[in-house]
Amino acid sequence: MATKQVVGRDGDVSTVIDMLLSSDNTVDDLPVIAIVGMGGMGKTTLAQLVYNNEKVVKHFGDQRMWICVSDDFIVERLLNQMEQSLTRDKSEIENIEGIVRKLGEKLNGKKYLLVLDNVWNENLDKWECMRNSLLGIGGSRGSKIIATTRSVQVVSTMRTSPSLTHHLSQLSENESWTMFRKSAFANGGPTETPDLVAIGRKMMEECKGVPLAIKSLGGLMYSKKHFHEWGLIKNSEIWSTEIKEGIQPILRLSFDHLPSPYLKHCFAYCSIFPKNFNIRKDELIQLWMAQGYLQPSWGSNLEMEDVGNDYFNILLHNSLFQDVKLDEYKNITRCKMHDLVHDLALDVSENNCLDLTSIVGEVKYHPEVQHLSLDLMEETIFEIPKENVGKLMTLFFIENFPKNIAEVECIHTTSLVDYNGEELPSSLLKFIHLRYLDLSGSSIAIPPNFISKLYNLQTLRVPSFTCLKKLPKKFYKLVSS
Repeated sequence: MATKQVVGRDGDVSTVIDMLLSSDNTVDDLPVIAIVGMGGMGKTTLAQLVYNNEKVVKHFGDQRMWICVSDDFIVERLLNQMEQSLTRDKSEIENIEGIVRKLGEKLNGKKYLLVLDNVWNENLDKWECMRNSLLGIGGSRGSKIIATTRSVQVVSTMRTSPSLTHHLSQLSENESWTMFRKSAFANGGPTETPDLVAIGRKMMEECKGVPLAIKSLGGLMYSKKHFHEWGLIKNSEIWSTEIKEGIQPILRLSFDHLPSPYLKHCFAYCSIFPKNFNIRKDELIQLWMAQGYLQPSWGSNLEMEDVGNDYFNILLHNSLFQDVKLDEYKNITRCKMHDLVHDLALDVSENNCLDLTSIVGEVKYHPEVQHLSLDLMEETIFEIPKENVGKLMTLFFIENFPKNIAEVECIHTTSLVDYNGEELPSSLLKFIHLRYLDLSGSSIAIPPNFISKLYNLQTLRVPSFTCLKKLPKKFYKLVSS
């Protein structure tokens, strides 16, 4: 996030940097600086500003690592993510000792900074295992950890001292208005009249100084050009609900006012991705297209990709997407969803989407699931429940095919990113409705010939040409309609 987009956090940045750089003489070998605050307060944004600060970069050099932790505190996975953050290469070492040894070799005794973003773990044994592993890496004295969390209990579990704990406060009234005004009255939005300002300031009081709520509401009001539309939002039942649930009601308001049912489907579909996932914009639009969500209005000359681009921009302006990455031409290539927004997407998907990333026996599998993402422990055997076999339209997986994949026939989208098998099972030929197939990152050097018979295919993503040896026979028969 660009610094100019951040409002009211200069003092917080200075405070955390002082904590980080002035704690070298602490008796603790690996001190933890904790940033604490309710959801949507900007903890991750603050940590990013510190992480990329010139003083911090100079102090730690390239030995800076960022990990999005979220719900699953699995030490092996976190250590592998550390190595991936440090080397930019994927790491899949399965034992803690092996990962610690490799990290120690990479760091070579230099001090490091590790950011653990969005920590929920309150289990002391898990934290001690993680801490002992980090101490085993052998970085020099002066290595530090920054952790962001909503929970004071997490801070206690990590044994962070009060002097290294920063509680993120709400924005002031003036700061809140500045942030809202930037979104609501930006170029192309409504005219900033006294009447609209009065309504906007009244609604700002209900946002309680929470940045995500303010930006989301500002994005919504940007699309409302007339006084009566602002009045309808102001008089919404949502404001009669005490915001005891955090800011979810305000985010729900932004969703409820999305201009199209198809756009609402597009947003809900995003819950198939794990929390904190880097979503590729072009892939996302192709996935929406495969589900039939991108329908140009009658008489329009727009292509489906154009509609998808418009949908993406609306969700971004409403702060339902964030943390965008740009290419060298300033085009958006990636984005993320705030974890509260991800929770909203799961809620409005009405159990149609499931991201299954843990041991199968621990997951509540709902019979209405239509879109399924599998990232299970290696050698985990998974069978799609019978009540879902005829409903499943999306299937993402990495290691293992579901045991009964031959029974699934209504699939529209399949992704085998990072799939390690050398061949695809011939049962995929039954996926006659398949519109999207992603083999990128897989080790499949020669895609099977039956791909040429998937006549409904709109998008085929293949491995890089350094891995791909040849295309299937009669590949020319695949013509996009």
